[in-house]
Amino acid sequence: MKKFLVPIIGIVFFLSMVLSGCSSSSSSDASSSGSSKGVTTIAVWNRWPELNETFKTTIADFEKDNPNIHVKLTNVPSAQYTAQLQAAIQGNQLPDIFGYTPSLSLSQLTQLGVIRNIDDVITNKKKDQFVQGTWAEGYTTLKNKVYQFPLMIGYHYTNMMFYNKDILKKYGITQIPKTWGQFIKDGEQIYQKSNGKTYGLIVGGNASTNFETNGEIMAMAASISPDVFWNSGGVTGIDYKTGKYDFDTSGIVDTMNFFKEMKDKNVLHPNSMQSDDMQSKGLFENGVAAFTFDGTMAAGVFNSDGFKDWGVAAMPTKDGNPYYEGFQGESPAGLLVSENTKHYKEVKLFLDYMFEHFYKNLAKNGVEEPPVKSAMQGITLPYPQFKDVADLQNKIKILAPNPYNKNLATVDVIANAQSNEPTDSLGTVLQGYLSGQISDIQSALKQRTDKYNKALSDAIKQSNGKVSQSDFQFPDWTPFQPYNH
Repeated sequence: MKKFLVPIIGIVFFLSMVLSGCSSSSSSDASSSGSSKGVTTIAVWNRWPELNETFKTTIADFEKDNPNIHVKLTNVPSAQYTAQLQAAIQGNQLPDIFGYTPSLSLSQLTQLGVIRNIDDVITNKKKDQFVQGTWAEGYTTLKNKVYQFPLMIGYHYTNMMFYNKDILKKYGITQIPKTWGQFIKDGEQIYQKSNGKTYGLIVGGNASTNFETNGEIMAMAASISPDVFWNSGGVTGIDYKTGKYDFDTSGIVDTMNFFKEMKDKNVLHPNSMQSDDMQSKGLFENGVAAFTFDGTMAAGVFNSDGFKDWGVAAMPTKDGNPYYEGFQGESPAGLLVSENTKHYKEVKLFLDYMFEHFYKNLAKNGVEEPPVKSAMQGITLPYPQFKDVADLQNKIKILAPNPYNKNLATVDVIANAQSNEPTDSLGTVLQGYLSGQISDIQSALKQRTDKYNKALSDAIKQSNGKVSQSDFQFPDWTPFQPYNH
């Protein structure tokens, strides 16, 4: 499960500190917004580097049409974002508009009174234009009021496999491998024919980005143990038949052993566990490996880097069976509006402009398919593989059960549980296994399962009867099939 969680300073402590700060000071805006000489400045914080150029283009056009409004964009490094946001909340210095992070849920932020609903921006007519599942309680809406302005499609960050066509041709690989066995065989062939200069696979698995390998493990494991699915931003790692976490499934254990076998047979590039996501992409583009596992956004990076001779396919699985990733209606990338902004008129005008232009720019820049399908109309595909990536993404992502829709009180229970769960990810466990620090992977995963379930059980007890284990059980759901209840 993608773990962003700041060990949230102990949520209760953090909330009490922030609430104290809010109640003792008057409303104010982030220091970087204001009005001067007839020009109003609104401040925006973005935490997604792949959106920098799209924001830049959209803002430049907006300011041409609205010369009395200046949009001050700050691109905050993702690793620093949550801490910076917490500091801004505590100092009552939130920017007018800022990016959502799962580390601070909508429920927490509304309890703090620091965000406002934007029903007047995202009207019902506009809501209908977004892809199915975009509007879900606890993620984009609360009590049916819209709080989050989606930036990217909820399917964002679907795990898939990218391959270097030149490398495959050079070393005689004529078929894209679908099974782990064939993948390892091809990787060994590439390593041997290149005299050890080229490997089969490179991934970004270092400590700062091993949420990527976490997702890759969970996705491939779903082909073997489908009751436990991966979702990049939702409530995942839970078996929705039992309502309990389960990380020692046969799927996850077998996938861990797949990576171990690749390492032992020189299929996995030795820098994989030291490389972050951008470094692994760069090494792949430079031909050190024939394949890389990555998220959808990698396609846009390859395009912007000028790397053209690549293809995309589903990641291989143990027996070649398909895998899926759950989509619970969340929008992992979106904007929130400060309750205390003094410039809501200008903020609304900017967000209205964003709705009309940002999604088209997103498609033109080749980042990914936008959440509003009509935004693709009239757009020339930014690179030949764009449609292949979008089609594969739409095939892998399945609308899955969402406990938040079943019982909104589960939002607080999950937030409470997450503050007491292990802060590492399955990517960290993989690092330990490949380095030899973990020798019994089954036992290590069982311990992880037990810790997660204790945190969840304790949080349920603390809900004073508002939530039960059954809120996380969906016996009417069949994995691989969209859940539309």
